[in-house]
Amino acid sequence: MHKNNLFGLLVIYLLLFISLQPAIAQRSHVSLTSPDKNITYSLQIVGGQVHYSISRNKQPVLDASAMGMTVNDSEVGKGRSFTEISRTSVQEIYPITGVHSTAHNQYKELIVQVNGDRPFQVNVRVFNDGVAFRYRIPNPGTANIQADQTDFCIPAGSTVWSQPSISYYEGDYQQQHIEDVPKGQLAGPPLTIRLPGKLGYASITEGGLTDFAGMSLRATGSRTFCANLTGLTEKTGTIESPWRVVIIGGDLNTLVNSDIILNVSPKPDPLLFPEGPATEWIKPGKCVWSWLADNGPVSLENMKRFSDWAGELGFPYNLVDEGWSGWQEAGKDKWAMLKDLVDYSSKKGVKIWLWKAYPDRNGVPGLKDSTSRIAFFDKCRELGIAGLKIDFFDAESQEVIQFYQHALKDAAARHLLLDFHGANKPTGETRTWPNELSREAVLGLEYGAKGPKHALTLLFTRFLAGHADFTPLTFNDRAKGTTLTHQVATVAAFTSPFMCLGVDPEHLLTSEVKNMVQNIPIVWDETVILPPSEISSLAIMARRSGKDWYLVALNGENPTSLPIDLKFLGKGTYQGSLLEDAAGNPGQTSQKTGSYTSLSKLSIRMPPGGGFIARFTLDKAGSFASIGLHDTPADILYKADHIVPSPRQLRWQQLELTAFFHFGINTFTDKEWGDGSEDISQFNPAALDARQWVKTMKEAGFKQVILTAKHHDGFCLWPSKYTAHAIQNTPYKNGKGDIVKDVAKACKQENIGFGIYLSPWDRNSNLYGDSVRYNAYFVNQLTELLTQYGRVDEVWFDGANGEGPNGKKQVYGFDAWYKLIRKLQPQAVIAVMGPDVRWVGTESGVGRETEWSVLPVGEQSQQKIAATSQKEMMVVPAVLGDSHDQDLGGRSHIMQAKGLIWYPAETDVSIRPGWFYHRNQDAQVKSPQQLLKTYFTSVGRNGVLLLNVPPDKNGLISDADIKSLQGFSQLMKATFSKNLASDGRMTILSSSDTSTILEIILKGPKTINVLMLQENIAVGQRVESFTVEYFDGSAWKLLTGGTTVGYKRLIQFEPVSTTKFRVHVFARAKPEISKIGLYKLAKE
Repeated sequence: MHKNNLFGLLVIYLLLFISLQPAIAQRSHVSLTSPDKNITYSLQIVGGQVHYSISRNKQPVLDASAMGMTVNDSEVGKGRSFTEISRTSVQEIYPITGVHSTAHNQYKELIVQVNGDRPFQVNVRVFNDGVAFRYRIPNPGTANIQADQTDFCIPAGSTVWSQPSISYYEGDYQQQHIEDVPKGQLAGPPLTIRLPGKLGYASITEGGLTDFAGMSLRATGSRTFCANLTGLTEKTGTIESPWRVVIIGGDLNTLVNSDIILNVSPKPDPLLFPEGPATEWIKPGKCVWSWLADNGPVSLENMKRFSDWAGELGFPYNLVDEGWSGWQEAGKDKWAMLKDLVDYSSKKGVKIWLWKAYPDRNGVPGLKDSTSRIAFFDKCRELGIAGLKIDFFDAESQEVIQFYQHALKDAAARHLLLDFHGANKPTGETRTWPNELSREAVLGLEYGAKGPKHALTLLFTRFLAGHADFTPLTFNDRAKGTTLTHQVATVAAFTSPFMCLGVDPEHLLTSEVKNMVQNIPIVWDETVILPPSEISSLAIMARRSGKDWYLVALNGENPTSLPIDLKFLGKGTYQGSLLEDAAGNPGQTSQKTGSYTSLSKLSIRMPPGGGFIARFTLDKAGSFASIGLHDTPADILYKADHIVPSPRQLRWQQLELTAFFHFGINTFTDKEWGDGSEDISQFNPAALDARQWVKTMKEAGFKQVILTAKHHDGFCLWPSKYTAHAIQNTPYKNGKGDIVKDVAKACKQENIGFGIYLSPWDRNSNLYGDSVRYNAYFVNQLTELLTQYGRVDEVWFDGANGEGPNGKKQVYGFDAWYKLIRKLQPQAVIAVMGPDVRWVGTESGVGRETEWSVLPVGEQSQQKIAATSQKEMMVVPAVLGDSHDQDLGGRSHIMQAKGLIWYPAETDVSIRPGWFYHRNQDAQVKSPQQLLKTYFTSVGRNGVLLLNVPPDKNGLISDADIKSLQGFSQLMKATFSKNLASDGRMTILSSSDTSTILEIILKGPKTINVLMLQENIAVGQRVESFTVEYFDGSAWKLLTGGTTVGYKRLIQFEPVSTTKFRVHVFARAKPEISKIGLYKLAKE
């Protein structure tokens, strides 16, 4: 009875299921709109054939176009109905190198099943600036993809720009009405379209091409181009095509800034590229090149000349082109001669790129064979070659596409950069492989003069696909039809992170345009195409690198005069350096300078083939800004938010961990402070090993050490010729010792920074108190230290002061000392009685919860530091002052200031109660857990930790200290080696001029109890507060929060397990969060 009932229910269910299927299966139209609802991609079945169409603002971008592929002689593209598989949306950002520095990936995605005799799927992503779609075709075994039958039907009345080369993409672009394109005409993408009636622009190409024959286009008549594959593609299993990409925009700026091609390409391997395009060994740069320079052969001696010129110009690279493989001289083969060139060039600050053919050429083996390729790459890595220009692919077959992937991976493993020549168009490889710095696929300067129209077309056609090695800039006949200013402007207009210039560098060195060419960046943070730019006739763009803006204009075949609004500059006053065409002389320029703001306008006049380029640099407030009587609160905030660290301050801040070595006569007298009367014959460390000191700190994660070259007792650890109270008069090494030298040498061996502490107070010197004479004496000793021991990275003064033998208080000559340091060791920061780094105000290792690096002038005067600096032994760490001192740089403080300065805090503490070694404190060494806590309260509060680790009487770091440091290092690695946010996806939920909300979605639940935030302090410190929420599965809950961030902020909280976090940042100006970290604190 029960079985019969169950059977009946099943029958009813099946009947219902079957009856419902036609309602789903009969669907013959689906569509997907962009996040901003302006672009729509539609799929429909017409006569049994799948078609798609694209519209923008309900106006056609592509008319109904057939879809399909030919696989194993069978057509895929017929269908009877659609079934939606899924709809999703994505919003993310990631770093890139080229047109701008941050890519935006925001789209809606639809996966549709096409039902028919040969089912397949269409995967569609619609962005705010275009569409990408691809095929997924089930396939049980091996398949040959013989054709891609995707059509692109272009609306009537459109204008198209295309070039005919589909093998190495070095064709000349032509402009045509779509109705005039003859059947059979070939086009190597991108093919750019100007839609009729000022409806905007579009460009057709492909992305995510990794293991497939490349797609060109073939005209089939009736305003239609069809995809055209280069040969067969062999696949096993499910076939997944590359993405067919249509970039769409109302203006040219949208096309130029589209990231769709990169967005549909695979992410970089974090093992090969831990910092993406910012990975340390990936270095974009300009390059000299002999091939177009017409200045001597590709010989060893001539290549050394080119490296000389590159060094003089400040260019990091010299490209050695075809011909080096035949190098040979007595006793040396080509490899030995290349090594000679690499070593020679290195001394000039120049690295070598090497040309190599992909196929065998002129009897020289190529790189097609993987064994040969890897052996060649290994040899280049061994020699110190920076990059390779690989040439003569001349096809975009599946075999060549596979080679790119293998070569880029093999090169990345060996830290080699690549540039592909005789190659097909870029299809997003630079996202996956940031070590591809350029590729040709362009009719470049080597083909001679093409006139101004050519460059003006490339900007809105070929360059939409990605970087191009055009090799711009020449002073010879290849520039015919263009002015010198036009040639210079192409260096800024064309995007190529490996910027190989065609100009003769010897001539450039004496040219009037040298300075402009030297200063032009080759990677950009922002690019804006300005009206009235138009394909083939005029290009005007503003490009930003850091805080500098460049205005670049290229003119076509008719004279042009127009005003340019500089509103892109933003706030502040800029100094402009302008390079214009000289009237009546195309080979000369006119140069001007002036001050400009966002309210300024420029009037540009360009002859046929003319150009214009201007560099705008923000008035350098730099590390200091004065505040005027008429500055409003908004003006003061703006100035505060744009105070930035000097290069030396930024380098110092990034150290995070530095060490102090207190060692001297006090080590042997068991005192903290000596009075200068000590018998220095006691000083005789039996086993001093400076390398052990430095290596111990390095292994614990410290990046720099500071040695007490002289403490208040006046005893010198180096043989100073200005006092007898020094190491040369001790038994140590029979008076031949020099511990400053030993520590400096150890730092160099271990490759970490070296600093010196030189006490201004000298209780031994009879000159102390006679201010003029003592200051001269001090300058002499400081000069010894700054000139005899190589690079010095930090000079540390405290404010301890007393009376001299004459009963007078010494007046220190700080200004003269600073001047001397800047002259002899300009890279050194001066702390803490100095202009670069201040004392945090306590020796407890605890910084402020609210720690600003931008302070009102006078808030930390030398007198105040001197009054509260190290005056007695700090057995018990001093606590912070009252609440008024907890915020030195907040709004209420800076509003009262007369000036603002970047003045970051150094947080010092000793690993022991005392600063010098005392055996009776061996049991009082801070534990690893205490040191980790100190890291949180110093570095994690926008400071740099200066940890004192005093060597003992034997001249060694004690076992107790080493054990604690090793434990600290282990805790640091266990806690911070894995950023749990790195596997997730970060999106910007909202952003304004004063706040940002970031959401991190993790891959599965993670237990976390540490948050790290970092600002990009290279552009200033701006964050005033932040809150953190987590999703508990049903609702968002407040987790923690804080005030300032600065270089680094660490917050510890009770562990939570979640998949989502939100960070809401509030700032005085647009916040620049450079990194977010989520961690689990290591167990003790």
